[in-house]
Amino acid sequence: MSAKKKNAKKPRRIWHTVIRKGERVLIDPAGRVYHGTPGEVREAALMPDRRDALAQSLRLARYLREEGTFDAAEFCAHCAACRREAIQFGSFDANHLCTVAISADKLIMLQAGSRLVRGEGETFDDFCAGLFDSEIYALMDAAESETGKREIPLTRHERRALAALAEKK
Repeated sequence: MSAKKKNAKKPRRIWHTVIRKGERVLIDPAGRVYHGTPGEVREAALMPDRRDALAQSLRLARYLREEGTFDAAEFCAHCAACRREAIQFGSFDANHLCTVAISADKLIMLQAGSRLVRGEGETFDDFCAGLFDSEIYALMDAAESETGKREIPLTRHERRALAALAEKK
């Protein structure tokens, strides 16, 4: 094996930011390049809470631009950075658990109650997943009585995010 091949860099299998042709870009583990455009955000089909956080960041940037804190170039660069960050962290949403804020007293009662009713080998997480499933069915029943269709009305962004999750499975 030649010395050149030994010293050749292996492709990085992590998310990283580099500067290419004077522009800061994000590269995913598969090698796809993200510039931080609105089209890339639409294509990423972010989870609704991730989209909301991005929208809040962009509103803040717009406010700072109007107040004179950012000039046009800084504004564009900041918005692209916010979009790249949303794309990067949004890629983890489908692979990681979501969190729900709950008060400590309710959590203790749920954990104790789950020990009472859950089956052998079932975890508290399995119990909670069952609770959420039964609640979704109840919401479908409520939707059917309201709209005549047995489906929960979803926004186009929620439909797109669910389709992206289904593709990853």
